[in-house]
Amino acid sequence: MIPVAGRPFIEWPLMQLRQAGFARAVLCTGYRADVVAAHFGDGSHFGLEITYSEDGPSLLGTLGALRRAVDAFDSVVPVLYADTILTVDFAAVVQRHISDEATSGTMTVLRNEGVGDTSNARVDGSRVVAYSKNPPPRAANWIDYGYLVLDRELIAESSDINLDGLLSGLASRGDLAAYAVSEPFHDIGNPKALAATSAWLAGGGLNVIS
Repeated sequence: MIPVAGRPFIEWPLMQLRQAGFARAVLCTGYRADVVAAHFGDGSHFGLEITYSEDGPSLLGTLGALRRAVDAFDSVVPVLYADTILTVDFAAVVQRHISDEATSGTMTVLRNEGVGDTSNARVDGSRVVAYSKNPPPRAANWIDYGYLVLDRELIAESSDINLDGLLSGLASRGDLAAYAVSEPFHDIGNPKALAATSAWLAGGGLNVIS
């Protein structure tokens, strides 16, 4: 909810989803969930149907939060991190995942070569074959881009707490498709990134309709 270029940051990726043709979004919330819900309400003023899945008094972890929200979805679950702005065709990633019956998950990845954040993925052809944030896989030269599509049953049946463990297991089994992108993401993860993203947005870097 931190203000960036005149609006709470989370509004920017939500506007991207709306422009990409998505009609609804489920916000998984934890700390100060009440502030997020008070701002967006049912989403109607924002052009989306917005519902909420709250962790409650104890944090559930990234995968635990998705498990709580999974009943809102049918067969596949698109997952977008709320602290980055991405350059990707969100709907095309969903369609690619649906058409690839040999995988349970699809991860957008950017060839990184250690230039930006720490590379955390190794890609071979159309598959992510190794993934881990800490420690990263040996010879990793790609990075998780921040947008996933996962089978609903995979989330519902997993006992992992965080997404990292689930994604690492999928990659090791050859069950995680790679969707390569070419444009760096814009994030607010540290003061330097926040300043750069603020300037980029203020300069019209993102072409979305308010």
